[in-house]
Amino acid sequence: MGLGDVTRAGVLAAVEECQYLGRENFRRRYGFGRAMAYELVLDENRYDSKAIAGVAHLYSVGDLLPADGFSGGARTVAHRLRALGFTVEDGTAVTYGPQVPQTTCATRKLLNRCRIRARAMKWFSA
Repeated sequence: MGLGDVTRAGVLAAVEECQYLGRENFRRRYGFGRAMAYELVLDENRYDSKAIAGVAHLYSVGDLLPADGFSGGARTVAHRLRALGFTVEDGTAVTYGPQVPQTTCATRKLLNRCRIRARAMKWFSA
């Protein structure tokens, strides 16, 4: 099993999980580092191509391709993602543009607490 087993649906599922967790948490969860040169670009958002490919393998066939289990680059990850119809941008240094929106459970809880406090203060000051 390898990158050839990665499907378009698997990539889209990995991207969705990355959006949900946030880029940093996604990489940390699966043991990947920042992209060195290649990023998947989808809907004006940028994703670490190797991390997406490794997790896409999990969604495609049920096994994670760990970071040390395959090499990233033009002839591997970028080639496979492009073959699946995705845009992959390359360069010697990746620039980090718009980040993937991140809403965590803790953030939602904090926002709810703030809303409750605001309502309580409004009620007591009336």
